[in-house]
Amino acid sequence: ANSGFVGAVVLQHEEWTWKGWRPSTEKDFPNFMGPGGVEVPRDIVFEQIRAKEIRVGINENTDKEGWKYGPMLRKIEEPRPGGRSVSLPLDRVRRRRWVAA
Repeated sequence: ANSGFVGAVVLQHEEWTWKGWRPSTEKDFPNFMGPGGVEVPRDIVFEQIRAKEIRVGINENTDKEGWKYGPMLRKIEEPRPGGRSVSLPLDRVRRRRWVAA
């Protein structure tokens, strides 16, 4: 079932908590965010993953699971020495892209 987001990039945001990585609670960076910053319901994203309509975007700027790391989501796309594919001690957020399969 085409849910209207196929072909678009969906960004997944998580934050580090004492329980480990958890869905982002930041208002401006919801757990799943589509084009234009619109929140995408988790069930729609999970349906697309199950249907193999989307996949994790992995490249030289991500770790092997597609994550980029940073101390805050607002700055996660800014370059830094050593890149963002490795989590550093002060990093508390991560992002990955889901792209059309």
